[in-house]
Amino acid sequence: GVNEVRTAIRNDGDVYFCLVDVLPVLGLENRAISKFNLNDKGVEKLATPTKGGVQQLLKSILESEV
Repeated sequence: GVNEVRTAIRNDGDVYFCLVDVLPVLGLENRAISKFNLNDKGVEKLATPTKGGVQQLLKSILESEV
């Protein structure tokens, strides 16, 4: 199937991917986000569009951290 990955581009030009969208693409959909050793500088909570509207607190990961 096709997996959509929501993205956000911040004012500084950095590209972020919605982390819950990236995990299935990498075959890691059954892993808890808390289990990953992510660099805090590469993870942000960004406004992310969903079917129900915009959610403010979805974790997003910097493109270079994927």
